[in-house]
Amino acid sequence: MDIERCYGLIEGSGCRPLDTPMVIDFVLEAHSWAAIYALLAWVDLMRNDIERSRSLLTKAEEHCRDDHELAYVLHLKSLALSRMGHFETALETCLRCLDVCRATRNKHLLVRVLLSLAVMYNITGRHDLARVYTEKVMAV
Repeated sequence: MDIERCYGLIEGSGCRPLDTPMVIDFVLEAHSWAAIYALLAWVDLMRNDIERSRSLLTKAEEHCRDDHELAYVLHLKSLALSRMGHFETALETCLRCLDVCRATRNKHLLVRVLLSLAVMYNITGRHDLARVYTEKVMAV
């Protein structure tokens, strides 16, 4: 599925810019506007074009075909918001993503979302909540 491939490309890149030919190939082959917008948003984020990245992430969310796509887009959006320093909004988005992951029974993404929540709570100084989410990861 396009959104999983998009997520894999972004996750595999870490903090490095994405390879341009790889992005172009993905956009040409993708059948999901949500995935295309999410990938382009991440490219803009790596280029420090924060406003354009936010706009593209909103478009990605609007173009999700189902909850499966929505879960991946929400997680990417929460990671992007976190990178932008908008931790409270990132946490809200990540918690929303957690609900969607549970509803779709996507355990693969659920673990990553729980880890993201633990990290974000730790960064914002809420160590008790960070510990709770770390324990939830171990329970999955």
